[in-house]
Amino acid sequence: MLALQFEKGSSVPNQISVERRLAAIVAADVVGFSRLMGADEVGTLAALKAIRRELVDPAIASHHGRVVKTAGDGLLIEFASAVAAVLCAIAIQRGVARRNTEIPDAGRIVFRIGVNVGDIITEEGDIFGDGVNIAARLEALCEPGGLFISRTTNDQIRDKLSLPFVDLGEHKLKNIARAVGVYHLAENDIAALPEQVQAFGTAAEPTTANRSDHSPVSPISRYAKERELRPSLAVLPFDDISRANELESFCDGLVEDIITALSRFRWLNVVSRNSSFAFKGRGADIRQVARNLGVRYVLEGSVRKSDRRIRITSQLIDGISGNHVWAERYDRDYSDLFDLQDEITSSIVASLEYVLWIALARGNSHIGPPDPEISPLRAAGWHTVECTHAGNRAALACAASALQANPKSVAACQYLANAYIAELLFGWTDNAEADLQNLLEAGRRAIALSPADSLSLGFLWLRPLLRRGPR
Repeated sequence: MLALQFEKGSSVPNQISVERRLAAIVAADVVGFSRLMGADEVGTLAALKAIRRELVDPAIASHHGRVVKTAGDGLLIEFASAVAAVLCAIAIQRGVARRNTEIPDAGRIVFRIGVNVGDIITEEGDIFGDGVNIAARLEALCEPGGLFISRTTNDQIRDKLSLPFVDLGEHKLKNIARAVGVYHLAENDIAALPEQVQAFGTAAEPTTANRSDHSPVSPISRYAKERELRPSLAVLPFDDISRANELESFCDGLVEDIITALSRFRWLNVVSRNSSFAFKGRGADIRQVARNLGVRYVLEGSVRKSDRRIRITSQLIDGISGNHVWAERYDRDYSDLFDLQDEITSSIVASLEYVLWIALARGNSHIGPPDPEISPLRAAGWHTVECTHAGNRAALACAASALQANPKSVAACQYLANAYIAELLFGWTDNAEADLQNLLEAGRRAIALSPADSLSLGFLWLRPLLRRGPR
């Protein structure tokens, strides 16, 4: 709604000389405002006024912003700084989310917010142009409670704020000539940020460059408090395209086996069967399904049969962008259904394990590796995936640091073992005998700490060496 309302009057003023300048534009809009008004007009208006008075207006003032216009349930705000615009948007979303904890779901006011840095035209206090329209379009694209920013905005803040924005790639926005790079900060990520997020180098916290070598690094100093970053996944019922009666039970059994197998990964959050099967036969938009189930990724698929042949397709979809992350097709003989289910389940789960582990390890790769002093375990995973000599050595150091901090960390042992395997396998080692013994020790500890963990079990191929032990 906000994009439509603001765009109606967004044509360039008809005058010979116009004032142009760069600005950071924030567009905010209430989700489901018409529904809220239909249920309780007086209460909704009173609640919205209270949010403006208690949360929004103070946040705008403290970040030196200017309210350009309001459009019923929407706001258009101008800032001279991209950092100030993003911090203000985060403050608003955090404050609104905190307020909503005391309010029933049906009556909650939730914002979508888009931020863009671009060239604007000003006239009599109003602003116009693509710089404004892109912000409004990003707001309309944003998920409730989250924050979408353009690539131009991200370019301005990436060296000043360490925030877990996710790169969603380029999107074609309505009435915008060129595709726009979009970055997303989810509602949960906003809630997990430190109470006071500030730019690098401010007086509130010392930066790495100016702090004492002996002073501990606070999680607030890099605005990247340790958070749960586990990938979340829902497996939807596979579609029976052939409409063959005997395939329905096969499809349901296959999906149930996949959910069960994926649920064994302790680092992966998998939605339960009952929640996933609520969408059976509904053909809903994947992005809406992801929002409803609260997941980042959705696995969907189809099954069709012709005589004695069966074709199974499976796709992993990013629930935010709607883009394919992984896809595969399986053509098999339609014979022993249980063996077929086991084979397809194993293949799909093995592929997803790798794809989702990469997503977990890399995190938000556009902002670089995590700080090893704040989160050595996440940094170890990030560097492991680099698959370079320097990256592997960094992974070894980070994993060792994580294990020293937490001797019972299974993941730290696994990262150590994998890094030593790479040292030996690729010929990077300076001392093969020492690295082999370090590998064996890390493998033993991983298996001892978590003998049922799938990654730890992967070290069982080292069993002959593990039994032999150090010489």
